[in-house]
Amino acid sequence: MIRQVAAVLSNVRASDISARLGGDEFAILLPHTASQKSEILANRLKERIENMHLKFREVEIHFTLSIGITEIQEHDKTIDDIFSRAQVALLSAKEKGGNKIVVLPKR
Repeated sequence: MIRQVAAVLSNVRASDISARLGGDEFAILLPHTASQKSEILANRLKERIENMHLKFREVEIHFTLSIGITEIQEHDKTIDDIFSRAQVALLSAKEKGGNKIVVLPKR
């Protein structure tokens, strides 16, 4: 099942980088993409995941997707700076009940 989700999440532009971080967490890097356009893509991916229906031992399984979005900022020194903000946004999406998208504003 994780493979089907990964297939959806890796179906992005050739310039983008999609990776599984572990467990059920993925990251998609969208170079030269403002958060507004990232949110449009996130909504499309979320909709595709919501519409996935898989059967496992006669049980139909439905999926949801929580997404945290941030942009590279001038003060970022490492990729960890960016991932930390994305994680904050992701946790906020989950706290709001999941299956949400949260965009952190640029500072």
